[in-house]
Amino acid sequence: MQDSVRPISRGEANKAGKALAQAYVAHGGDLARVGEDEEIQEYFRLVQAWRSMQIEPTRTVFEELQQISTLIPHSLVTFRLKRISSILKKLSRKNTNLKLGSMDDIGGCRLIVETCEQVDLAVAEVLRRLDVKESRGIKDYIACPQDSGYRSCHIIVVVPGEPLPSRVEIQIRTRLQHSWATGVEAASAIYGQDYKSPEKLAGSRASYEDIRRFFQLASALFTLEEDRPLASNVPNGREALKRELEALPCSKQICVDLVDATDATFQSIGKAFGSLGPNLYLLEYDREEQVLYASPFSSSDISQAIDWYNQNEEEDVFSGRRDTVLVYATSTEYLHAAFPNYSTNLGEFTSNLRRCTHS
Repeated sequence: MQDSVRPISRGEANKAGKALAQAYVAHGGDLARVGEDEEIQEYFRLVQAWRSMQIEPTRTVFEELQQISTLIPHSLVTFRLKRISSILKKLSRKNTNLKLGSMDDIGGCRLIVETCEQVDLAVAEVLRRLDVKESRGIKDYIACPQDSGYRSCHIIVVVPGEPLPSRVEIQIRTRLQHSWATGVEAASAIYGQDYKSPEKLAGSRASYEDIRRFFQLASALFTLEEDRPLASNVPNGREALKRELEALPCSKQICVDLVDATDATFQSIGKAFGSLGPNLYLLEYDREEQVLYASPFSSSDISQAIDWYNQNEEEDVFSGRRDTVLVYATSTEYLHAAFPNYSTNLGEFTSNLRRCTHS
């Protein structure tokens, strides 16, 4: 086993996560300043190593989801590791006792299907094939949408292993739900805000509130399209939703900005790799240049891929310039569909919104 994936105890992980989160808060969320301290950099490497330990159990879950996807036409499967910046944001939330060693979603798989009925089928298959965490193992945000508008079904499964069993998060959602999440992720990258986090509400600018409301209303329109329950903070009716959405001063500009982002780097992966088969892909999105860098690895080179991932993300996080993700996809076609916020295939969100507002 390479040093980048050497076993880290839960105690080491908790200590490193706590120290790094405290430094993150102390420096106002600026990891470039945090990285100037050599001791903190060592904690950073320990957190990277703990995260790297999650890749094998995540692959195990991914392989099961691949089998499930054969039962569901046009479904897509992939996996990811949670980014350091996302881990630290979660660990540094106010009024939380969360520890790195107890986080359930460092390793995660995603299954994207066409309909809510297929979501139900996939959930049933996951429950039949995998061991679900006993306490709060299932969170159905389709039946009960979050106030932000986020909708997906989350399942935490437990994978046996040495030295410790691991927990992996599975997200199951429809393409319509995923297109909304894609729009939110892209807007967060474009405007530098997190529009899913309720903690950002206090003391925010009006423009932030308007953009967040835009996505709440868009989600509600998508929800009606799928005939599922609405969140409690939106009007109960298509026409009322459309009127409020049209009245928001930011609505047109958001769509323009998302289209511009799409045009900047659309199809860069396909041009680079054509129709490669199953592979690991290291994706790096340069926010300043709006350029996507993609490097393929064979499945047998997973250790090298992890090393590149850890090194590149450490550099990217401290520079504050790039977003990095490690993906396993069965083809470049699936890579586009499963992670459009990195391939910037945002046309699906804007076209879905146009359809819902004009129906």
